[in-house]
Amino acid sequence: MNTFSRYALAIIVVTCSYTKCYAVCCNDKIESDDVAWDELKEEERHGQCTCYYGKFTRQGTLYTFWEPVRIIETTKDPNCMMAEGKGGGEGDTEGDPTDLTTYGTEHDNDNSEGPTTFFNAHITTPSFIQDSLSENNTRCWHTGTGDTTDYLSEDDSAWNDEAIAAVMYPLVFTANNYTSVMLCMLDATASQFGFPIDIFYWCMGSWGSTYPIGGHVGTNELITGSIAAAARAIYIGGRTGRILDTASYYCYNFPMLLWIKSYFKFQPVKPTTRKSAIYIGQSAVLWESELNASTCNDNFAWVLWRKRSCCDSGSNSNTSNRH
Repeated sequence: MNTFSRYALAIIVVTCSYTKCYAVCCNDKIESDDVAWDELKEEERHGQCTCYYGKFTRQGTLYTFWEPVRIIETTKDPNCMMAEGKGGGEGDTEGDPTDLTTYGTEHDNDNSEGPTTFFNAHITTPSFIQDSLSENNTRCWHTGTGDTTDYLSEDDSAWNDEAIAAVMYPLVFTANNYTSVMLCMLDATASQFGFPIDIFYWCMGSWGSTYPIGGHVGTNELITGSIAAAARAIYIGGRTGRILDTASYYCYNFPMLLWIKSYFKFQPVKPTTRKSAIYIGQSAVLWESELNASTCNDNFAWVLWRKRSCCDSGSNSNTSNRH
């Protein structure tokens, strides 16, 4: 660290010691109107279905549809909670500020690592998304809400340390070979058309590698790095019970210990709201022109949409003894 960097760091530390050192980001709260409810739901009907519960059965109509399940924020400024309107500005008294010298932009482009981008990640569930999930739970006769506790990467040592992440997610070692890297080229091609290859779980199409699960992404492209970090947060959401598998079977949900990429798509809402889908691994060349990275201090928020299969009994529900 050169002399100038030492002085700059000292100024930051002193300033944060004697004043409120909060993150700076978009303070306007994400609202229900920001979600592309009609544009991205994409509901399809597939005929009749039957669910079995021990001695009982339930008949209904099989639907698949997309539902908003979480807001995922990827931020340069720690403690920047755009979904909740907690930008960390003057007068914000929610919680303790995170030390800005610990997390943030100083992780970018370390000469020893090559081009990298670092983002913090938050998984949140605003009330309007919880209400939507509750309605769909009633329709589908099973819950897909999962744990609604906020996830904050600032509190997760694995997100900020690749060595710890390797211990927490050891599959990184099975994907770290020449064959796995070559297979990611196939995934990158398929992802451009909205069809990521699920069995290649270690790939994120043109966004790079799923591993290590953390905030360091192997690109210096800001928007690609942001959405790649958001995709890794899906993996964490599945492992921690926040994001359930609601598409593999229409009668029950399942834990999602290994993410299924084709079950998810993103909709950007900060700094620019876009009412169309981005599938896992789609090149930013196809969609980044509508995002303005110069606002919100390089902090982004994405609506995570999830595919759901549902045996909807509706008003004609038929629960009877199984013969």
